[in-house]
Amino acid sequence: MLCDTLRSLTTSVALAVLPLGACGANARAQSAAGVEMPLPVLMSIAADFDAGRNPMYCYFGRAAATAQPLVHVDSMTTISTPSACHGIGVAYIAQIEDRAFLMHALRGLIESNPDFLVVSAFYRTEELMRDGECVRAARALSVLRAAPPRVGASGAGSSS
Repeated sequence: MLCDTLRSLTTSVALAVLPLGACGANARAQSAAGVEMPLPVLMSIAADFDAGRNPMYCYFGRAAATAQPLVHVDSMTTISTPSACHGIGVAYIAQIEDRAFLMHALRGLIESNPDFLVVSAFYRTEELMRDGECVRAARALSVLRAAPPRVGASGAGSSS
């Protein structure tokens, strides 16, 4: 059985960034952003996926202060509805790999929940190499909410 090599204790998931206020044709994905979460979280989701369970998860963590949107997920819990999540975002298991469909669903979910920083759909599992062992982890498509643009100027050279 082939395994991909995992180089750190956390891993990033595939994602797109949705700028605030962007809708329809104006909503464009950006690269060089990310979602990081501990491998045990991905392994737990993979176990649910492989067992045929379809829970919804609430993410807890924080946004990182970087040039590109970056969200660190520290932990998660299962929830019954997105409104039950008081964390930074939600995720769910999707037993389909239609990325266009998933992207539309994720965009709708993040647009209708302005407090969420990230929403994810886990669409498959895969084996990764960690410390010489193959481990099963979940693969996701995620949408991050971009930071709002700064209004006005400040600092040297700006006039008020």
